[in-house]
Amino acid sequence: MTKKAMGIGLVSVCICGCVWRPPAPAGCDVVVTDPTRLQETVAAARQGDVVYVPKGIYPLETPLCVSNRVSMLLHKDAVLRAVKPMDYVVKLDMRAQYDRKLMEKTFSGRDEDYNLFYIGGRIDANGLASCLAIDNYRHFTLENATFLNGRKYGVGIETT
Repeated sequence: MTKKAMGIGLVSVCICGCVWRPPAPAGCDVVVTDPTRLQETVAAARQGDVVYVPKGIYPLETPLCVSNRVSMLLHKDAVLRAVKPMDYVVKLDMRAQYDRKLMEKTFSGRDEDYNLFYIGGRIDANGLASCLAIDNYRHFTLENATFLNGRKYGVGIETT
């Protein structure tokens, strides 16, 4: 079953910072040199979207923070690389999932399964950070990701 068949919306990041809905345009496999565009695209994605990161090297001066109930799908040759010291290169935090007031308003207090995931790519901490922090998730899939040169951890669970 394809992701489209499952009803998951794909978002693609281009060098220009554009957001594309499927199908992603050919030629989007470029090196993004402005990491703020990647963070802005993740922050602008809607709940349930999948943020697709094409192949390329993405230098990050600050952690890529994902906290808005979106999933990350990285090309196998997409590299998120730390270029300055930080705690983690990527921080996945679903604190809002535990906010009972939010849950009562939006989900009638049910324990929801959002089917969130982080799939593919490489996180190269470059000796400047740990690679990936996963916090406050109940239902989550981590698959086919490679973690390189972590200062302390490759993956940290419940780091806050």
